[in-house]
Amino acid sequence: MTAHARNGQSTLQKSLPSFFYTSSEIFERERKLIFSREWFCAGREEELPAPGNHIVLEVAGESILAVRTASGVLRAYYNVCRHRGARLCATPSDSDWNVNLTGGVMSSGVIRCPYHQWTYNLDGELIAAPFLNAAEGFCREDFSLYPVGLDAWGGFFFLNLNPATASEKRSTVRAQLGPAFERTARYPLDALRTGHSISYAVAANWKAYPPNSARSFQSSSRPVVRIWIGKREFRIAKVLTPLQKRALQIARLSPA
Repeated sequence: MTAHARNGQSTLQKSLPSFFYTSSEIFERERKLIFSREWFCAGREEELPAPGNHIVLEVAGESILAVRTASGVLRAYYNVCRHRGARLCATPSDSDWNVNLTGGVMSSGVIRCPYHQWTYNLDGELIAAPFLNAAEGFCREDFSLYPVGLDAWGGFFFLNLNPATASEKRSTVRAQLGPAFERTARYPLDALRTGHSISYAVAANWKAYPPNSARSFQSSSRPVVRIWIGKREFRIAKVLTPLQKRALQIARLSPA
């Protein structure tokens, strides 16, 4: 049960059925209907202060590259080359292969695939494709990196894996966080700087973590928490009410 206040009195809201915390089918639905559609807090803007600064993040099983462009704008792309699907930037797990290839975000201000050397500018546009420039019907403009939605608020940047749908539905970080914008208006969130961060694994379904850690949020100064789902890590803002609402919506849509 979860306690809620209504008309000045505390009420109890029925919890989800137990299988919603253990079913792989339910989690797959949540991955498609929540993690692939909602905005997720991914980091602080000051972590990437200069052009070429970048970070590789994993969101809902997808490898995402966030980078500061030459014009100073933060952009995000799927960390996948448009040629053969190789990863553009290596991740710690790639070191398991003991193979070092030259690629990723280069000091020259380009993104280069380590496989066949396809090269993109920091805006995600293909600028070089060895041996294919003269191919009949090949148009570089058709092979830009696949974009990921990126929005910012209070110095935090958020990612959305389906920017086309977000744009179509006019889904923004402001719309998702709702009253949090007004409630925090007098706080200088943009001026905050990360003093220390802690990562730890929680052996629980993601829906169990927010309500059980809500009391610690009252005394915590960290506005972002990291949640592991299986072996995957997610960084999620404290304002989790929209996510919980989506989980409840999925619960209502599920057959009894």
